[in-house]
Amino acid sequence: MNVLRIFYLVLFFLINKSLSSKCRTTRTGNDVFTDCHGRGFRYVPRNVPNDTTCLDLSDNELSVISNFAFFRLKYVSSLKLSSAQISVIESKAFSGLVKLTSLDLRNNTLDIHSLLENVFNSLPFLRILDLSQNNFHQYPEKVLENLSDLERLSINGINEQTFGNGFRSLSKLTYLNFHPCSITRIDNTTFDVFKNIQLTELILNCKIRYVEPGALNSFQSIERLDISRNFNNVRISYLLQILNGLMDRNVTSIDFSNNFRTIPAADVLLASQFAMIGAVCVKEVDLSHNRIISIQSGE
Repeated sequence: MNVLRIFYLVLFFLINKSLSSKCRTTRTGNDVFTDCHGRGFRYVPRNVPNDTTCLDLSDNELSVISNFAFFRLKYVSSLKLSSAQISVIESKAFSGLVKLTSLDLRNNTLDIHSLLENVFNSLPFLRILDLSQNNFHQYPEKVLENLSDLERLSINGINEQTFGNGFRSLSKLTYLNFHPCSITRIDNTTFDVFKNIQLTELILNCKIRYVEPGALNSFQSIERLDISRNFNNVRISYLLQILNGLMDRNVTSIDFSNNFRTIPAADVLLASQFAMIGAVCVKEVDLSHNRIISIQSGE
């Protein structure tokens, strides 16, 4: 029985060694890109070149990222682990990635139990983190508390969950994308924890049904706002009141496209509603695909 077990272990090792040889490494100047995506790996391959700067392990079958899985790869600055069926990341999994700035973990099966609060502590230069399209039913606040230098975050938008100290700790955050987003209500206190954060880009492609006029008051530095694709949930004529929180702000673009309800199918903008756009110093506004049939004049 032990002999048979040893045989299967050796066979498993040889199969993975064969798969790892299929990784493709491309060198351009100081950049070394190792492409291992979609190779059927069950663990991080051992023979990735030590000088790799960008590593793509997406679309594999990793399941668990074990401690010290990347220990030799001290030059990696970008790591892609999306769609890799990851459900567990051990506390020291990223040890050794001392130059990592971008980590893509989207579209796995992670939840708050998958990420210990110190899992990213060995990544002092991490600036971009994608946790979107996972199985979070609560925000991983303890993990976020240790990411004070993070600049860009993508994460699930969770309905009926508040933003706590984890988000408050993201003092250098400039980009926030909720995807997928099941948030249905945005009131005047929803984003209070962001008051001292200089966020410039916010993406809320959610299921919004209710908003309060001062909901965006906390975003003093917003430059790009995307509140589009609330299909069948809210009419644009109602949603425009959220701009009250951005009055007299300088904004580059606002995307309000695809906000409509099927019943009633058409929407009419009152002069007072349309005037909300003029109250914001915005360069570009997208109101397409909102089933607007008329904009009333103020006369």
